[in-house]
Amino acid sequence: MIPVTPAEWLPVLTARLDAAQPRISLLRRYVDGDAPLPEMGKNVRASWQRFQRQSRVNLATKISSSLAERLIPNGIDVGSNTDSDVVAAAQRIWRDNRIKGVVAKEATHHMLNYATSYMTAWVGDNGHAVITADSPEMMYAATDPLQPWKARAAIRWWRDSDAETDFAIVWCQIGWQLFSRSVWVNPAEVVERRIRNNRASSDQWDAATEFVITGEGPPVVVLNNPLGMGEFEPHLDTITRINAGILERRVTSAMQAWRQRALTGGLPQKDAEGNDIDWRRCSSRRLVRCGHPCWYRVVGVRCHRY
Repeated sequence: MIPVTPAEWLPVLTARLDAAQPRISLLRRYVDGDAPLPEMGKNVRASWQRFQRQSRVNLATKISSSLAERLIPNGIDVGSNTDSDVVAAAQRIWRDNRIKGVVAKEATHHMLNYATSYMTAWVGDNGHAVITADSPEMMYAATDPLQPWKARAAIRWWRDSDAETDFAIVWCQIGWQLFSRSVWVNPAEVVERRIRNNRASSDQWDAATEFVITGEGPPVVVLNNPLGMGEFEPHLDTITRINAGILERRVTSAMQAWRQRALTGGLPQKDAEGNDIDWRRCSSRRLVRCGHPCWYRVVGVRCHRY
């Protein structure tokens, strides 16, 4: 049976929202230029990790941005009459919400990156219409299977770091309701402006308002990318292979440069405190940097370059 009220939709929508996050988080890493690095041990030095990061190229953003820059809305019309009061009101909403310059562009980027994005209509504190672009990282809509652009119900949640409270608004076919929950806010996420623990599903949501019956469906427009995938999602393996190839070439170059050096002095038999050194149990504390993030030498051994 299809849920009816916002309270019935809340656990359904939050569970679906969380189920989609692993895929969206992976795509977000590619968009941010933080594509996964090759598997490494826990004790890998930070310098080697920095060397690996320098081998990545942000092809995901180039793919989606090249298309997003060509999708530019020109304006808005209502019917065939371009001088009516309705058209003037719609154009004011378009202008006041910066739809052409900001909102439409942001919604397009979300759609191209994650395959789905949303544009939501709100009522501001002054009673005027507010249009926002929302990412599937924080929003989910249940849609008609035959009309995937038509929302049956939707949820949008956000975190108020100052109030240490999460809010979630749930729309259904006949109205909406606001829910809230108390959370501990990590100071680092406030600075980064990104929620680290972004699980929406929990049993801690409490009703913050009564169920407001409007008799209207969700004020949400669903934007879907063709084939249900992000624009660069089919090419993740190719991007990973390109990054791995760059890393392999840089490592080869570094190793060739290392072989052009010579080590002299032999292994010291005593450390700085005069204690005998058992090289069979040598630890990384006896290694020092030698001119390159990937190069280390034993303390006491000199490194010469030809």
